[in-house]
Amino acid sequence: MVNSRIIECLPTIIKAEYLAFAKKRKPGKRDIKRARGKQLRYLRRNLKDVNRMLDKLEAAGHAAHWKFPDWQRLWVLQELYRQQDIMHRDGRKRIDDRIVSIAQPYVRPIVRGKAGKHTEFGAKLNVSETEGFARMDQVDFDNFNEGILLQEQVEGYKALYGYYPELVLVDQIYLNRENRKYLKDKGIRHAGRPLGRPPEMSRQEKQKRKKEQNKRSEIEGKFGQGKSKYGLDDIKTRLEDTSYACIGLILLAINVIKLSGATRLALDTQLEVRTSYTAPKPAESVHRTQPRSILSNLRRIPLSGVSFVLIFSLCLCLWEQVPGWENKINSIGEKGGSGGQPDSRLALIGG
Repeated sequence: MVNSRIIECLPTIIKAEYLAFAKKRKPGKRDIKRARGKQLRYLRRNLKDVNRMLDKLEAAGHAAHWKFPDWQRLWVLQELYRQQDIMHRDGRKRIDDRIVSIAQPYVRPIVRGKAGKHTEFGAKLNVSETEGFARMDQVDFDNFNEGILLQEQVEGYKALYGYYPELVLVDQIYLNRENRKYLKDKGIRHAGRPLGRPPEMSRQEKQKRKKEQNKRSEIEGKFGQGKSKYGLDDIKTRLEDTSYACIGLILLAINVIKLSGATRLALDTQLEVRTSYTAPKPAESVHRTQPRSILSNLRRIPLSGVSFVLIFSLCLCLWEQVPGWENKINSIGEKGGSGGQPDSRLALIGG
């Protein structure tokens, strides 16, 4: 009877000890280490009890009626205990593939060093932009150095358009010596700061370089647009694959909005949506007709990523019915594109 009472009181004791530590305003290093050690010993005891019961069931010829999420949670807890025990014993502050969430064990802490956000959690994107359209080249929940992926992104540009870009607008982290040599061998310009002593440039050259460097801020705006309007900073999916799919749908929605200038012409041509309105004048009323785009009204409605995909599919079907639609779609682009060909600029950034 005494042992059962002790077992029943243990969860209450564990919770009380944790709350007593959490309520301290400024706990010292010794208090933190002592509280962490207690919680780890409690977790080790519980894991041993669970494994002991599973061994007894297996020895008796019975199988535990657990589902896959239950087994996965047990494996995650065992790995979490192993990592935290090593860090506690050795006094470390980091460990490879550190688990920070039991429900999402694939999420990793990414140290950014920003003011107010020293560490961030979530997927890291490496995005390139051409003519205002964003393309996700790499995405991973593990931290990676985006500087070593520049050559892969440039080769992906060539595979997509058939030629190398004329100008690459990148952040300073991309411009290591290896990448500089690669861009020079391919005849690709960049707007980064040259190595060594700054060369003498005329006023026009300085203005041109500054204008090219400021142009790279467009890709920064893509991240801001995705976070503020499309929920890129609030991904609520739990599985790793669905998180990747949600991020891809958000970027697709951003590109669909960019493409709305071209699809507006297609919808107006096929559906011939026209509304008549009366413009009052002092002398008389004159009836006029003015075309109104459907997408101009759709922009006012908040749509989800799936809705954007459906609209995009509808626009593609309508485009195929418009004579000369290939030339019209190729003529859509930012200033700097020429001859109906894709703009030869490429902006890259790691997010």
